Amino acid sequence: MLYVGPGYSIIRPGWITPVFVGLDFISIATQGLGGAIIFGDTLDINKLKRGRMVLILGLFIQLVAFGIFLFFAVWFDVKTTRELKQKVARLRPLMTTFYVTGGLILLRSVYRAVEFITLDFTKRPVKGYLYTVEWTYYVLDALPIALAVLTYNIWFPAKYIPNSKKVELVKDEEVAMSE
Repeated sequence: MLYVGPGYSIIRPGWITPVFVGLDFISIATQGLGGAIIFGDTLDINKLKRGRMVLILGLFIQLVAFGIFLFFAVWFDVKTTRELKQKVARLRPLMTTFYVTGGLILLRSVYRAVEFITLDFTKRPVKGYLYTVEWTYYVLDALPIALAVLTYNIWFPAKYIPNSKKVELVKDEEVAMSE
């Protein structure tokens, strides 16, 4: 975003990392709290259900935050493509990679949410199809993340953007940013 130009973003680029890392931290902490309640030493069905709801809340925080992040990225991509046309054409493989990996991460996040929504705590051991079979874990959890990592190893971002944060693409040319 800094390379193409911060003026094309909905929000200030300096806010993106703290806001979305903060939301991710809240999401992970909420999921961890819910997991601790679920997998603690209690067999109280109400406490287990409460733990599941806390975990699901954390998963939904993650889904909503990532969805907003993707929206910001699409907005930025559409706006820069419309205004800068050929100047950003060489970045298209990087943006395509971002969309593919974003879709894979969303697939995984939806799977995790559905997995915990469908758990049945009234039976021992805990029942739920997605929770009790391995193939769904490998296909809908591990594989999307592995493919996302592999994709970024093939279309490595450094091949498309300069190493220096002081270089900015403008409508006419690349220029060094002033200090």
